Amino acid sequence: MDSAMPFYDVNLGAHDNTKTQLVRRLDDSLSTTPFTKEWKADFDRHRLKNTEFRDFWVSWDGGIIKHGRGPVVGDDIIGEWADPNPFPVKSIGVLNSFNTQGDWIIHVTAYGNASTHFINCSPSTERVDLHIYKPVMMLSETVCAMQCKSDEHCMGFNYKDNSCELLSFEPGVVTAIPKISATGWRFFTKCHVKRNACFDCLL
Repeated sequence: MDSAMPFYDVNLGAHDNTKTQLVRRLDDSLSTTPFTKEWKADFDRHRLKNTEFRDFWVSWDGGIIKHGRGPVVGDDIIGEWADPNPFPVKSIGVLNSFNTQGDWIIHVTAYGNASTHFINCSPSTERVDLHIYKPVMMLSETVCAMQCKSDEHCMGFNYKDNSCELLSFEPGVVTAIPKISATGWRFFTKCHVKRNACFDCLL
């Protein structure tokens, strides 16, 4: 996350687990007073619990910041606020409050099918070191991209001299996409929502 840019901070379990809090900051310097809005967590289901995982969601479509309880975005809304001067959200971060411990399970949903866009976010001499589940020979970049787009398991592909490697994520949590130096190879990441959600550019 670029700390020089504005960001939204949704604080679940604030004030000893009695409220949820939304903070809109200009940056992380704390030199200016940020906008803050709070909602009481009147119901137990709207609070954190140290003996079980609980589903919460956050959305920011159209500059309207919402958060709620449950696995379905839009259900059981706890609070919402319309930013009069919204900015595009391009990345997210998750952390625990100071001097506390906790585990998170992050569910990410890309609405709709993959777009026709593939982006090269890395230098042309890098090759992504993920599971190669389908090596294909004698394909152009365009045909390789079409093969990846039509396969829901494909997250992107490595390409060099008509050699195409379709890549997929293996089971488990992915926090970064591993890359190795490889002359002549290029990696192209699959995008969703046109060019607004591209795997390699988000991690």
